[in-house]
Amino acid sequence: MFEIGASKCPPTAKKLRGGYYTPQPLADYLCNWAIRRPDDLVLEPSCGDGSFIRAAAPRLSTSGSITAIELVADEIAKAQRSLADIDPSIEWKCGSFFDFAPQHLPSPSFDVIVGNPPFIRFTPNDLANYRKAHPSKLISLSGVNRPDFPQSLERYIQSGEANGVHRGYKCRVRNRWFDVPSVYAPDAFMYRQIHHAPLLIANHTGATSTDTVHRVRLLPTRNIEVEKLCGSLVNSVSFASSEVLGRSYGGGVLELEPREAEKLPIPFSEDYGVDVDYLDKKLRAGDLEAALDHGDDVLLREGCGLSKTDIDRARSAWRRLRDRRHSRKHGQRS
Repeated sequence: MFEIGASKCPPTAKKLRGGYYTPQPLADYLCNWAIRRPDDLVLEPSCGDGSFIRAAAPRLSTSGSITAIELVADEIAKAQRSLADIDPSIEWKCGSFFDFAPQHLPSPSFDVIVGNPPFIRFTPNDLANYRKAHPSKLISLSGVNRPDFPQSLERYIQSGEANGVHRGYKCRVRNRWFDVPSVYAPDAFMYRQIHHAPLLIANHTGATSTDTVHRVRLLPTRNIEVEKLCGSLVNSVSFASSEVLGRSYGGGVLELEPREAEKLPIPFSEDYGVDVDYLDKKLRAGDLEAALDHGDDVLLREGCGLSKTDIDRARSAWRRLRDRRHSRKHGQRS
C-alpha cells in the first residue's frame, strides 16, 4: 500500500548544511557590482564550489587578492582544482568562518565580501547545543587590577582598543573603559521600546541586561510577589497611561524612559485575585485582548471598583492612542 510521504527522499548532507550554490551568471552580476578596483581585497566566507571566486578573479589584478573559506574539505578541494589557473592570489582556508574571523578580522581588512551564505533551519536543540559549546559570558572586572589580568583577557581588551571601542561615549566616560557598571540581576524587566503595550517580565533566571530594556528592582521593605506585580500591569488604565506618558517615534514605536516608566500607574494589591498563569498563557499566545479582559475584570472592576463604562472608556482610549501611533509607521494621519 502506498504511504503518504513515502516517496519523499531523505535530505542529503548537502541540503542539511545549506549547500545551495549560486548560478554562475548571478555570481558574475554580483561581483561586477561589488568589486570596484582591480586591487581590491576580496573575502568569500563560504566559497562552496567557487562560483564567486570564478566571477571575482577576472576583475582583479595581481595586486588584488581573494581569501576563500569553506567548511567542507571535499568542496574546497573541488574549487581549488577548478580554479588552479586563476591569476590573482587566492588564500584557501578549510574550516568555519566563525573560527577564522576572531583571529583575522578586522585586520587584515577586506574591501569586498561576496558570497551566498548557507541557508539552514535551526531547531531548539541546535541552539541549546551551540550555547553549551559557545557560552556567552559577562565579564565584571571591578576591583581587579589590570596587571593581574591573564594574557588572553589583555589581548581581548587590546583588540577592543585597536577597533576604537574605548572611544565610544559610554566607554570613554568611565574610569576604565572596559568596566561595566551596574551589573546586577533585577527582579523583573520592562520593555523600553513597545509595539502594542508595556509588559513586566519576572526574572526567574537571574539574568541581567544592558539598557535596551529596563531593569526593575523591588523595594526590600515591601514583601511583594513579583509575578503578581507583573500581572497587575495588564489592564486598560495602565496601557492607556503608557501612551500618554511615553514618546512615540518613527515606525510606530512607543518608548518609555525610566522616569516615564516610574510614573506608570499599576493597580496592585496582594488581595487582588489576578491569575498570573492565565495571563502568561494568553500573552504568549498573542491574545492580548483576552489577557486585558481578565486584568480589567479583576484589577479595575473588582479591585478598584471602576464601572464597566469607565473600563470601556479606558480600553477605547488605549486602542485609539495605540492605533494612532501605529498609523505613523505608514505615514498616515488620524
